Amino acid sequence: MSTAVIRVLIVDDKIELRQNIKRLISFEETMEVAGEASNGQEAIDEARKNHPDIIIMDINMPVMDGIQATQIISQEMPEISVILMSVEGERDLIRNAMKAGARDFLVKPFSTEELFEGIKNIYKQDQKRRQLYNAPTPGPGQEQTGRGRRDQGQIITFFSTKGGVGKTSMIANLAVTLTQFFDARVGILDCDLQFGDTAIMMNLYPSKTLANLVEEPPPWSGDLIAEYMMRHEESGVDVLLSPSRPEYAEIVQVEHVEQTLLLLKDKYDFVLVDTVPLFRNIELSILDVTDRIMIVVTLELSAIKDVKLCLDLMANLNYPDEKITLLLNKGYPEVGGLSRDDVQAGLKRDVSVIFPNNEKEILSSINRGKPFMMGEGAENTDIGEAYVKLAGLLSGRQSAASADANEGGGTRGGVGFLQKLFGSK
Repeated sequence: MSTAVIRVLIVDDKIELRQNIKRLISFEETMEVAGEASNGQEAIDEARKNHPDIIIMDINMPVMDGIQATQIISQEMPEISVILMSVEGERDLIRNAMKAGARDFLVKPFSTEELFEGIKNIYKQDQKRRQLYNAPTPGPGQEQTGRGRRDQGQIITFFSTKGGVGKTSMIANLAVTLTQFFDARVGILDCDLQFGDTAIMMNLYPSKTLANLVEEPPPWSGDLIAEYMMRHEESGVDVLLSPSRPEYAEIVQVEHVEQTLLLLKDKYDFVLVDTVPLFRNIELSILDVTDRIMIVVTLELSAIKDVKLCLDLMANLNYPDEKITLLLNKGYPEVGGLSRDDVQAGLKRDVSVIFPNNEKEILSSINRGKPFMMGEGAENTDIGEAYVKLAGLLSGRQSAASADANEGGGTRGGVGFLQKLFGSK
């Protein structure tokens, strides 16, 4: 079986360095030079024309620097992996490179071994992503696969900037709502790898978890993933649970999560993903492949402030506005003089669905291991209508029920503080 040849585009304003890298690659049988460029704009043009697998690109260049070029390439051509390089290796510079979409960072001068190892590792890690985006568009009557597949499911990731906002409970209840009232196939992936609570929420014993799955040798298949999904029999929801012990989280790597998500997307109409409030490599990789991000906020000034920072970061990551949905949990009655209007004014973004503060009922359902939406007539309650509305938004089907927001203005102390903090008008 022949080994795939990795096509590399070399970008640096120093012709001597480009020639040196070209010479090194010429001695490596598994790589070939797909082109070269002397600035970021030329790199974009070459990438559009030649579609390399990997771009090795300097940060400091004329016309357009490497970070700007990486942002454009990552958004327009996500199947191409970018490795940035620089003579500087400060933490802030590396962080900015990763935020722009770079998959790795090399500090000059680097050895031949470091160069080749970086290229090969990133090529291997991003193999599934390339398959997803490079899948050909089939002709009439042919089954569609990959990016263009019509019946492929949606990855819906729930994210928050702090714990305790009710995110995991929302996922369990949304999953039940989608299966019971919208006849959808739903899978949950619990990526709170150390302290995931989905098993508790749905009364499932973690006999099979993500940590067990990653011990399987590659390549993985949809049938293999199915063996590790646990069925919540009452609702029909399937769940891939987080590791049963915190120390097992270390064996789960970025490539494991990415491959799992792509396989689950082929199997389910909706893949609901639980995450932790961090921006590590695993969380960023999840958000990258996610179709819609549900950001959960509560009526607390600290939570609203953190969500504003989160939205700013996602804008820097070039996530489009339509990818992000804002959910307000425990949103009415008002808490501490804050209302939905205050949240929207502070974040300069509309709240799509508001969930009322039914803490007693939700806590009871959690302690029983039975999602609230499993109860008879749950869809006719205020919080049930909110879940039906959210499920309708995600499925594209109009729902009969909707979450009615409390329009109360509250005191102006809270929103006044937000205006000072964020410059709201």
